[in-house]
Amino acid sequence: MNQSSSTENSTHQQDPVVVCAADENFARPLAVTVRSLLENLDRSRTLRLFVVDVGLSSKDRKQLAQSWDDFPVNITWLATDASFLNVFPVSHHVTHASYIRLALPELLPEDIDRTIYLDCDVVVQGDIGDLWDTPLNDRHCLAVQDMAAPYVDASFGPEQLSHSFPWLVSTRPVSNCQRLGISPRSKYFNAGVMPIDLGKWRADELQQQFFDCLTHYRKHAWCWDQYALNVVLSGKWGELDPEWNVQQHLFEYPTLAEAPLEITVAERTVRVPKIVHFSSSAKPWSIECRHPMKDLFFEYLDRTDWKGWRPEGKNSLVGSLRKNGPGKLFLSFARRLRRTYRRACWTLTKSRRSD
Repeated sequence: MNQSSSTENSTHQQDPVVVCAADENFARPLAVTVRSLLENLDRSRTLRLFVVDVGLSSKDRKQLAQSWDDFPVNITWLATDASFLNVFPVSHHVTHASYIRLALPELLPEDIDRTIYLDCDVVVQGDIGDLWDTPLNDRHCLAVQDMAAPYVDASFGPEQLSHSFPWLVSTRPVSNCQRLGISPRSKYFNAGVMPIDLGKWRADELQQQFFDCLTHYRKHAWCWDQYALNVVLSGKWGELDPEWNVQQHLFEYPTLAEAPLEITVAERTVRVPKIVHFSSSAKPWSIECRHPMKDLFFEYLDRTDWKGWRPEGKNSLVGSLRKNGPGKLFLSFARRLRRTYRRACWTLTKSRRSD
C-alpha cells in the first residue's frame, strides 16, 4: 500500500510527518523503527515518511519498502551527499548520519513546517499520532531529558540528583556552559525523538548556528551533534513525557530510585514505554546487547523483509571482559571506583557552595 511521493501534502492536524536518516548499516534498524510505528499508528491516518538516504543501496530501499507495504505510508527518499559532514568527528556508535538532523530545514521541502525526527535505533510502541498531536507551545522542538546526562552540569543539579550522580555517563555534557551564558542548572535533552517546528528553525537560521557551534566549540562537544542542539536550543525546547523516549541508561541504574526521575514517573515509564530507545553502543543487532527489551526489536524485525536475521560474530574486548570471570571483576571494580570518586565530587562541590 505504500507509495513514493515527493509532492503530496499531509494534513497538519491529521497525518504525521516523520523523518529518519540511515546508511547501509542502519537499513535493518530503520525497517524496525518504521514497521513498529506503522503497526501502532491509528489506521485512520496516513504516515508521510521522509527517509534521508546517506548510503542505502537500491536493494536496501526495495527491502525497506516491502517491509512497510501493508500500511498507509507515503515514502519520500531523499538521496543526500553527506560528504560535507566529514569535517565533523564521529566516535563509537555515532556516525555522520546523526548530523543529518541539524540540516533538516534545508533537506525537507519548504511546505513541511513541522516534523517528528526519529533515530533509527528506536522501537515505537505507542501511537505516533498522539505525539504528533502534542502542541509545541511556541517551542522550537520537544524532547526528553537525557537519562545518562540529565543536566548541563550535574554538579549544579537538584539535591535528589545525588543518588544518580555516581551512575551518570557524563556529569558535564556542556562543559563550557557558563562561558556560553547557559545556566548549568539547565536540563540536557536526548535528541533521538524530537517533534520539530521547522518554520522556526528556518526563520532563525538554526542550521548555520548548529554547524558554527560545532566548528567554534569542537573541543567541548560531547555527543557531537547533540551538543550543538542543546547549546543552540537552550531555553527554546520543551520537555516531553519520558515515555516517548525511554533510553537505555534508565535500565542501567541499580534501581529506579537512582534514576533522575520521580520514582512514580520512572516506574510508569519502564512499565509502558511508548518509544524504546536503544541509545547505547550495544544495540540489539549486536551480540553484546543486554537490554531487557531487546527481544522487541526482533519481534518487529521478523515482520519485515529481514525475517529470521540474527547477529553473528564474537564479542568485543569489553564484551569478553564482561563474560570472563577476572575481567568481569576488574570492570566491576573500575565502575565502583568511578562511582566513589563521583560521590566525593558531589559532596565536595555541594559543601563548597554552601560555605
